[in-house]
Amino acid sequence: MLRVMDRKKPKGKPQVKATVIVFLVSAIWHGTYPGFFIMFVSCALMDIANRNISKLNFVVSIANALPVNLKLIILWFWNFGFAGYFTVAFIYLEYGYFA
Repeated sequence: MLRVMDRKKPKGKPQVKATVIVFLVSAIWHGTYPGFFIMFVSCALMDIANRNISKLNFVVSIANALPVNLKLIILWFWNFGFAGYFTVAFIYLEYGYFA
């Protein structure tokens, strides 16, 4: 059985390599267009950044000061804003559309 992500990893150790591999496999699964690779690698970097930023002390202190509903709204706009930005490459697929 192929197992890329280890669910029983030690706490505090990021799985950067495994995350990038999972997103690259998703890009290959969808096709070999450059747009797929740009989008999935960008989303992998966003995922890694979100995991690391959420553990910083000043982010935790700001997040604890905000009401839960406001925090969810801010995170929703943040994540979907970036996802929408990266998805443009997914839609256009080839470099010819960018020229």
